[in-house]
Amino acid sequence: TLPPNDIHDNTTGLRLWSGGEAQFNRIHGNATGIDAQNNTDVHHNVLYRNTEQAVLVDGHHDVAIENNTVYAPLGHGVRVRGGGYDVALQNNIIWTDSGYGIFVDTNSQQGFESDYNDLFSTGGGQLVWWQKPFADLFDWQVEAGLDEHSIGSTVPDPTLDNPQFVNLAGDDYHLSSGSTSIDAGHPSSLFANEPSPDGERINLGAYGDTVDASPSPMQYLQIDYPNYYTDWPNTEGRPILWRTYDSTAGTLSGNVDIDLVD
Repeated sequence: TLPPNDIHDNTTGLRLWSGGEAQFNRIHGNATGIDAQNNTDVHHNVLYRNTEQAVLVDGHHDVAIENNTVYAPLGHGVRVRGGGYDVALQNNIIWTDSGYGIFVDTNSQQGFESDYNDLFSTGGGQLVWWQKPFADLFDWQVEAGLDEHSIGSTVPDPTLDNPQFVNLAGDDYHLSSGSTSIDAGHPSSLFANEPSPDGERINLGAYGDTVDASPSPMQYLQIDYPNYYTDWPNTEGRPILWRTYDSTAGTLSGNVDIDLVD
């Protein structure tokens, strides 16, 4: 259960030395939330209202940033600079309101990986800096080939993937029922600690695979691909991918009716 540590109002909230692990913390009101160095794991933390960046990787390598919840009304979510490399993001919720959710310097792109996140922005915030700003998730996916299974802000529906925190003003970052971040994590990520019904998929954010995770719907059918617009030549076939869950009938069971509308 979160949190064992409440770290706040420092220049750097937590400096994570080489080989270290930062987990299950609430880190807020600092200039930098976590300064992650070589071979470190940053997971299941709630990082909010830090003013420069929630997580900083400055010239370091082999940093895993997984299942964190980041709310950044000021500054950036994750900042990679100084020649850092082999930084990987997965299963995070990153909401920015003025800076960038992810800011990767051009000299720090080597080995960078990011997928299965909710990259959400409001106000003047943008999703990613990667040689140029990206405000739309689809543009980022197409041009960079990253976050191809992520959700987030798009021009067709900018508010669809709002994480729907229980009480943003009160800094309660649990997910409300109906949040698209529920059951949106990597299919191979562990989820056994989530309460039933668990949807057979980990929740995004700091509470994924914990007893504090928000329950899944009793039943759902979710389209995984395509989502909104994709350019398809009319002479080429493409898959349509979906997944279903029915807590009363067993995982991936039951019938799915498919109608083609021309």
